[in-house]
Amino acid sequence: MSDMTACLNDLSYITPNNEQNEPTQGDIYETSNKPTQAKRNRFEELYASANDELYQGCDSVTRFDFKAKFTHFKVKCKLTDSIFNEMLEFFQIDFPPGEDNKDKKFCPVCNTSRWKENNTTGKKVPKKVLRYFPIIPRLQRLYKSNTTKEMTWHATRKCTEPGKMQHPVDGRAWENFDTRYSDFTAEPRNVRLGLAVDGSNPFGNLKFFNVTLLIPGPKSLGKDINVYLTPLIDVLKDLWTVKGVETIDVATSQTFNMRAMHL
Repeated sequence: MSDMTACLNDLSYITPNNEQNEPTQGDIYETSNKPTQAKRNRFEELYASANDELYQGCDSVTRFDFKAKFTHFKVKCKLTDSIFNEMLEFFQIDFPPGEDNKDKKFCPVCNTSRWKENNTTGKKVPKKVLRYFPIIPRLQRLYKSNTTKEMTWHATRKCTEPGKMQHPVDGRAWENFDTRYSDFTAEPRNVRLGLAVDGSNPFGNLKFFNVTLLIPGPKSLGKDINVYLTPLIDVLKDLWTVKGVETIDVATSQTFNMRAMHL
């Protein structure tokens, strides 16, 4: 068990081992001070993270340990050079090694040089730099906040008027998908994604738009766009599998395996 668990127990809304102990004089609270269910849900998630691995295969530090130590560094020295070096040492010990391709000079697929060709002896400049923002953690966060109900809006079909398409759920593509993949449709919390380029916004609502890829420009990508989409496609394949990814739904205090598809 993580050492942080003892600290959490001191603040816990959870009765250890489900024991119902008689309160002492100091434990008697007014009804208005009792935690709401939403606060309990957030605390239980924090409590669970005290013993979650920082990353798969890491047995030296938990997620909560890492956050606590990171915050300690920030407060202790206010991000001076000395604390920055200490942080780097901590990262080196507890994080997995870098990607296998980070030191390669040529693409392992097409054997093209990763650097711009020049005759200077200065720092080499990469031809392209793709910025990728993982989508899975952000989808999971949508079920850890007040947006949980909106994520299943399509299942209730609110405000649907005959003859009008107010939401993709009213379209033929959505209906056809429901017919073909009933196992996916059975879980209304599964996510259906669309892909937009250059800020395309057909429904006038940016609430659930997430920037996933910043592809270098300014010229049109043309036939090369499939190369830049590779990391996103790999994630979408994982989200399509029956297993999906374990996600916490704070509205019901349950975990479920979230899947996603591109409609």
